[in-house]
Amino acid sequence: MKISLRKAKSLQNEITNAINALPLTTSVVVTDGYESSHAQDAITEASNVLTDNITKRSLLNEVLFKVRKSLDAANHEFGVSNDLAYREQVKKEISDYDIILAGGKNNIIPKDFVLNSTVKRLSQPVKDDDYFSHRQNSASLGIISDEQFNAFNEKLIVLRKEFKRINDEIFEKNVAKQITLENDVVVVLKEHNIL
Repeated sequence: MKISLRKAKSLQNEITNAINALPLTTSVVVTDGYESSHAQDAITEASNVLTDNITKRSLLNEVLFKVRKSLDAANHEFGVSNDLAYREQVKKEISDYDIILAGGKNNIIPKDFVLNSTVKRLSQPVKDDDYFSHRQNSASLGIISDEQFNAFNEKLIVLRKEFKRINDEIFEKNVAKQITLENDVVVVLKEHNIL
């Protein structure tokens, strides 16, 4: 059976959910009024369920890793793995430029008159009797030139377009490219109502 890479990824999640839905309960609770034979029946039943769930989980884990292995091979063959790595690189660069540009125009190098007045204000003595005598010892000044600010904005726009392009390309590959599920995998998935 052939399925798209996108469906294979979704199938992995469904198999994982099916595995997690099979509890590995290792004890039973008995309460006051249980007779010994009822307690023994509860233990036997719970033990049988545990054994059955272990078998089912093992089978589903085997199927999960067959699907994962096929998907990984296809991702490599069709270049999706490289695309994903490149997308993370672009995402990191976008994050860096978002940080740099977060302060907006406040990060731009101040004009000479602003710089001079800021330095002058910091160096002026404060009168002790002045109610508003709190003086700052420092000031934050931008270090990015107007040209750099504009270039960083342009770079961010280009990176966001590239991020969208690579996402679209990954999506197209995930929809168009397919893997083949082995017959034994299909049988198990159908038995567990996953396919």
